[in-house]
Amino acid sequence: MGRVRAQAYAALAWVRERPLIAIAAALAATSLCFILVSMTKTPRDDREWVEHLSVLPAAMIDEESGAWSVSPVRDWSYEPSGPLRRDRTA
Repeated sequence: MGRVRAQAYAALAWVRERPLIAIAAALAATSLCFILVSMTKTPRDDREWVEHLSVLPAAMIDEESGAWSVSPVRDWSYEPSGPLRRDRTA
């Protein structure tokens, strides 16, 4: 038990001598954990989507001409009370 206590005191002394490095290491470890959790989650498509976000756009590139297009394109007009016009082009 004495060895563990000595190691704990040594770690605390290191943190007190180098507080900025300790903070940076804690932030890096937290960020790494968040990134790992985010990347290992499986994508889901079973949510109740807002109407204007329910259809994902798709981009297509014509290999011969190099032209590209995006469809469907949403053309909605808004007021504070809500959408005025809900046009969608294919």
